[in-house]
Formats: sequence, structure tokens, C-alpha cells
Amino acid sequence: MGWLWSGVIAWATVLSTVTAWWMAPHVLPLRAESVPGVAREWTATHLLRVDCGCSAEVFRHLSARGAQAGWRERVHLNRPQPEWSGALQRAGFEVVVTTVRAGPRLALADPSGRTWQGGYAKHRPQPGVALEDLSTMRIFQAGSAPNRVPAYGCASNEL
Repeated sequence: MGWLWSGVIAWATVLSTVTAWWMAPHVLPLRAESVPGVAREWTATHLLRVDCGCSAEVFRHLSARGAQAGWRERVHLNRPQPEWSGALQRAGFEVVVTTVRAGPRLALADPSGRTWQGGYAKHRPQPGVALEDLSTMRIFQAGSAPNRVPAYGCASNEL
């Protein structure tokens, strides 16, 4: 009977470990990575992964709001996605396909070289979660430091 309990405990431990590993990208902030293309102008760089539900929510938000006047907004995608590229370009964004290891992530730069990097909301981007990119951009453009917003992503990300 002792070997049965040992087997059950071993099985539960393995199952818990695997489940925690799969869930970690959903609840832990993404690690920072360098953001390509910071220029000497007001720049908002959006890093999205087309295989990530969180990035899909940000894509829908960006497509609906459009690129902001006074900002050069670029969207970096981890692989070609014609539907996303077309919708974003029609909304006024530059679209680049490049390596994006983790997303969604927002990076801001001003003409003096000051930068900010973080996420879109205090929680994982999903339907019903208000994305804070526009308020973050306004605060940054006013010369203040926006609140730190962790970047959350999906299990498709590389932590």
C-alpha cells in the first residue's frame, strides 16, 4: 500500500510541475529584451506575436484606434501575418516582420533618447481588460515617467 501512495504523490508532483510550467507565461511578467529601431523622434514600438492570444487582443485594439498623430508607430510581428499587416497598415502603422521573442510589449522613445518599456495593462490583455497604451504615451510625451506596467504574454512566448 505504501508504494501506491508513493506513486500517487509522484504523479501529483509531476502533474503540478508541468501545469505550473505551462501557466508561468500567463502570470509572470515577460523578461525585457532590446527593442529595435529607436529613433530620435516620438516613437512607439509594439512587439506582437501572431501566435499569442494576448498579442491578438492588442492587435485588435491597435487596428481600431489607429496610429497616433505626432508619433511614429511601428508594429513588429514575429512572422508574416497578412491579415494583421494589412489591417495595421490601413490604420497608419508601419509593420515589420522580425524576431519577437516575447510579446505583447510596448516601447516608447522620445527625441532626446529617453525610453520606457512595459506592457499594455496591469493584467494580461484579454477581452474586457482596458489597455493603457494611449494614457502611457500621453504621460511619456508630457515628460513624466509612466507607471511601470508589466508586460504579460501567452504560453507561446519564450521566457
